[in-house]
Parts: sequence; structure tokens; C-alpha cells
Amino acid sequence: MTNTNANDRARLAEDDYFRRRDAELIEQARQARVQASAEGALALETRELADALGVHDAGLVGTLHAVGFRAGNSGLLDWLPAIDVAWVDDLDLRERHELRVLMAADPRAAARSLTLMTEFLFIPPSETLMAAAREVLRRQLTAMDPAARRTRLTAIVERSEAVAVASGGIWILGAVSGDERRRIVAIRTGLGEPEPDLLAGAPEFPH
Repeated sequence: MTNTNANDRARLAEDDYFRRRDAELIEQARQARVQASAEGALALETRELADALGVHDAGLVGTLHAVGFRAGNSGLLDWLPAIDVAWVDDLDLRERHELRVLMAADPRAAARSLTLMTEFLFIPPSETLMAAAREVLRRQLTAMDPAARRTRLTAIVERSEAVAVASGGIWILGAVSGDERRRIVAIRTGLGEPEPDLLAGAPEFPH
């Protein structure tokens, strides 16, 4: 083997090494850009959600974001108490129908809210999510003027009551279980409405 051939092979091997090394560095840089872009998108989504909620607690906003809440469907937060009540005695078809009808009649309900609600109608929200939702709602209501707070809280409670009554079926109107009644009272008091239970006199029947 001549020195020329040996040098050529050494140079080719060196060139190949640096080509492969350059390709690795380029791929690493690409992955870093993708990760940075994903992190940037996540930061933007959580910031937009926090702004929409008016609550900038990273833990609370992160919990809501993790299950699908975004700025565009943040209005679904007001419906979580009713969903919570629906799952007390295991959500049934009547309750699922009632929630969909109520949301369809709400002009402020976005399609994205209905999509996420549908998930919650088949898979019960975790207690971690419900606790975060209650705290965000409580903070929002606390920041509102009394009249607006009363209107919003009344709507939240009435949805919860409507769902509880719907579970009684067509022939047993107003059938609300004790557990449902207690959950509604807990929702009302937890959101700052420590009044007597409006359903205290409603008949109770087994489901």
C-alpha cells in the first residue's frame, strides 16, 4: 500500500467521522428547538388560561391545564360542580342528557367546552381536579361584586340541583338522594353561600 492510498483512506475516514458528527449535532439542535417550541407553547397556553380564569396560581392552573382546560373552554369551570353532583351516585343517562341540554341552551358555552364536558361525563373528574376547580371558582366569586356573584353562584347551584333532580327519573320527580343533597350544600357553602339547603324539603328516594 502506498503512502498516497493510506493518506486518502485516512482522509476519507476523517471526513466520514465529521459528517456523522455534524449530523448528530444538527439533530441535537433540532430536538432542542422542538423542545423549546413545545415548552414555549405550554407556557403560552398556561398563561392564557391563567388570564382567562383571572387566577395566576401555577398549581391550580397547571392542574386544570393538565386535564384539557384552555382559555377557550375555561367557561366549563362553572359546570364542574354539576358534574360533581352527577357522579355522586354514579352518573346515569338522565343526568348526562340533562347536562348536555343545559349546556346547549347556554349561549356562552363554546364547542370546546362541550367536548371536554363529554369526557367528564364518561370518566369522573379526579378529586384533585375538583378541589382545584372549587378553589378557582371561590377566588373568582370573591373578586366579583355582590350582585354579579349572587347571579353566578345561583346559576352554578341551580345546574347542580337540576342534575340531581334529573337522576330521579320521569316518574319520581324531585328524587334527590341524601348524598346529592349534602354535596350541593357543600358546593354552596364552599363557594361562599352559607344559606339553608334549598332542597331540604325535597323527597328522597333510592336510585
